Amino acid sequence: MQYHEDLLLLSKRVLEQDGAKPSQASLRRSVSTVYYALFHSLAKAGADLLVGETNGSRSTHAWRQVYRGLEHGLARTACGRWEIMREFPLPIRDFGEFFVAMQQTRNIADYDPYKTFTKSSAEAYINRAKEVMKGFDEAPEKDRRAFCVHVLFKPRKEESRKI
Repeated sequence: MQYHEDLLLLSKRVLEQDGAKPSQASLRRSVSTVYYALFHSLAKAGADLLVGETNGSRSTHAWRQVYRGLEHGLARTACGRWEIMREFPLPIRDFGEFFVAMQQTRNIADYDPYKTFTKSSAEAYINRAKEVMKGFDEAPEKDRRAFCVHVLFKPRKEESRKI
């Protein structure tokens, strides 16, 4: 099992530990953990697609560097660039859209003491995360690789030359 899958399981277990009515602390932790599952699934995809999936075909140092290179803010901004995102297949667009939504929801869960969550909403986030991660994993490799490049690297403005 992969780390991001473990995080989704943890998110579900946190909901179940309080029985039928989880505490707000448990609900918040569950919601926050869903975002981190998405984040780590994207970090792994980038490292696997850019460096290699198996230990024998990759440099561990390079793989770790790409994995750790994913930045929350840069990824959110990249996923919000509709002029670029619309070029990707629907499963990748769905992943990017949900990634942005869950990052915002995670911020609310972690920092807004007045916001309340329900068990059904937390379960819906978990289920949606499973769907978008599965869709992303089934998208064509070339599109997943291009998306990972898009979220990992800051775009540079084209230099204009005076002739």
